[in-house]
Amino acid sequence: MVASEGTEYGMVELRRVMNGTNLRYKAMRGGEVLGWAATLREACRQVHMAYVCAHGPGARSGAPADWELEQRRKSPSDLTREGGARTAYAA
Repeated sequence: MVASEGTEYGMVELRRVMNGTNLRYKAMRGGEVLGWAATLREACRQVHMAYVCAHGPGARSGAPADWELEQRRKSPSDLTREGGARTAYAA
């Protein structure tokens, strides 16, 4: 699968299983198997959701959100004056 900027972000492979009698779709992103699906639509959904989730709060890829940059700039004493540290949610 290809993002709008032209970079590949995932792959779906068609595989024969059960001694070649059934077809299944293998959903992968970054070399990691996300899961198996009976339909192409479901396999594409798995890959796309992994791509979208990688851009949310606590993600390790993609550009940081504005509030994340602001939080990084603040010192621990600034957070104490505001009533405590903010919580970043992991993906």
